[in-house]
Amino acid sequence: MCPMPSFERLNRRYGPWVSLALGVAAVVYVRRGLGFAPVAISVLMLAWIGAAALRRLASGTGTGVHERALVGAADAFPNGTERVYVWFAVAVPVRYRQAVRFEWYRDGEPAGRVIETFVVGGRREGFRTWSSRATPAPGRWRVDLRTDSSQLVARETFVVR
Repeated sequence: MCPMPSFERLNRRYGPWVSLALGVAAVVYVRRGLGFAPVAISVLMLAWIGAAALRRLASGTGTGVHERALVGAADAFPNGTERVYVWFAVAVPVRYRQAVRFEWYRDGEPAGRVIETFVVGGRREGFRTWSSRATPAPGRWRVDLRTDSSQLVARETFVVR
């Protein structure tokens, strides 16, 4: 399991209040003719809040996915394993759609292309998404699930020996 970074906890707890305060400040600044910068800051803060709307419910690595559930869960695989899957269940607010990407790393170096997809909200058990790698080479692997604005949602690691 990947613990939630403290930044995300703070964002979820105080983010809406920070956005509200910045929005009020932007309205005051614009009405008084003091500039557009606070409006731009408010828009960025709202984007920050939206990105934080995703949170990891469950995740794992395994040898397959069947009916949206992980199969053959493990954190170490023998060399020659046909395919390794990384699977994430994420909570997404109702009527919310968020672009996400899978970033694969082997021994700390990027491995292959970034896989982009999206998650959709509205399910209590979360939205399940996964990516896989055919016959991964031996080494320490890491897969990051990130929003399109690079915010880390979840991370899984596994070893191929």
